[in-house]
Amino acid sequence: FGVCECVTPAHDALLERAKGLREEVLAVKSEKNLEYSFFAVVDIVELKSHLIVCGPAEAEVAELAFGGKVVDGILPLGNRVSRKNDFMKHGVFPI
Repeated sequence: FGVCECVTPAHDALLERAKGLREEVLAVKSEKNLEYSFFAVVDIVELKSHLIVCGPAEAEVAELAFGGKVVDGILPLGNRVSRKNDFMKHGVFPI
């Protein structure tokens, strides 16, 4: 299980590169032999975030954990921006 988070004021620019980021997440997932892998992009200016998912298994877990629908490999997470309080609960997604 792998989760990476990028906190940035350039949130939209990173989302425009979601396809390339997804490919990198897949590469790390394979290299580290992970079952699931995610990449969160957090906008520190607008206080919003999106989760980039790299496959159907990740999409299912993300939708169960956060609600909403993954579209084109991206799940909007709204105003969830805290790694500790919103993304991870004792090392796992808050399912």
